[in-house]
Amino acid sequence: AAALPLYEQLAVADRRIYGDLHTNTLTAIYNLAHAHLCMGSPRLAMPLAEECLRARRQTLGEEHEQTLRAMLQLSDVHSDLGNHGEALPLARRALEARRRTLGNDHGETQTSICRLGVIHEQMGNVALALPLLEEDLRLSRRTMGGEHPDTLMSIANVGNSYCDLGR
Repeated sequence: AAALPLYEQLAVADRRIYGDLHTNTLTAIYNLAHAHLCMGSPRLAMPLAEECLRARRQTLGEEHEQTLRAMLQLSDVHSDLGNHGEALPLARRALEARRRTLGNDHGETQTSICRLGVIHEQMGNVALALPLLEEDLRLSRRTMGGEHPDTLMSIANVGNSYCDLGR
């Protein structure tokens, strides 16, 4: 909870100094939304995440990496609120753009693969989730090794999907 007033102070100061659309302001808003998510307050994160994505699209375009990060953040907010139908298209668009702009093996693409798989699983679409989660696991093993914490999380995600499918 100590982080929130600091992030709020930063966002207010950056708005005043740089304006609403400056990259510093948008980063401060993104960080404030992230802090609200970390503190379990997705409802407070929602307007900030929406503002950040709208402004990133306006200033940087649809496929800029900062726009895609804001898109995934808004997807996370929707997921945390149980609005998986709203989260899914955002996560899907971010993954498609990252595959196109960064390639399949990039770490940010891998993050998008995992997030989309998790959203499908949360929606009960395990058959759609599993290929994404298996792809994430293959990439994790290849790029980070078998015992990296992210690889271990990927193993757990695939294992959970197998259990859900009775395998």
